[in-house]
Amino acid sequence: MNISDLLNFIAIMAIFVAIPGAGTFLVTSVAIQSGKTGAFITALGISLGDIIYLLFAIFGWLVISQRFENIVYLVKFIGSMYLIYLGIKVFSSPQAFENIEFTKSKNFCTGFFVSITNPKVILFYLSILPLFLDLKYLTTSDIVLVLFTAVFVIMFVLFGYALIAQKIKDILIKKDKLILLDKISGIIIVVVGILMLLK
Repeated sequence: MNISDLLNFIAIMAIFVAIPGAGTFLVTSVAIQSGKTGAFITALGISLGDIIYLLFAIFGWLVISQRFENIVYLVKFIGSMYLIYLGIKVFSSPQAFENIEFTKSKNFCTGFFVSITNPKVILFYLSILPLFLDLKYLTTSDIVLVLFTAVFVIMFVLFGYALIAQKIKDILIKKDKLILLDKISGIIIVVVGILMLLK
């Protein structure tokens, strides 16, 4: 992988991650409710899901998904149900995020489920990898470079969303507005779960 291909890969990755979707909505919601640290941990979970899909794309996810289609649907279903449950709990509880303990492991797992249940991720990697890598002649250093680059770009873009969300929260710090943000966050999480389930 030459420097030109690497820069093009970074640019395309940044655009893909920056397009509003499940991951950006989740990180934004977590940043508003539990701060930058929670958003960072959530972004790490999203990165892990992306890394798994990226490895599947590199090593032949199409073959695996054709043979184990039921497992793909099961993982997608579990992740979607978890998000719907979390969103309903956030929406229906007054000052919801004060009553839900957002631990690092919950943030990480939620981010992971959002990523791993998003079929757009695997399609994205399957479509762009051949543009930058000769998949027949991959070296270990090419794979490590692609993985490191993907994680860096994902974390950079999503943490940018988290910082913006944190600024919005600081502006709307009044309690009645925070309750409204809780309700909006709950709706967003439920919608993300439903969209994942329907894909």
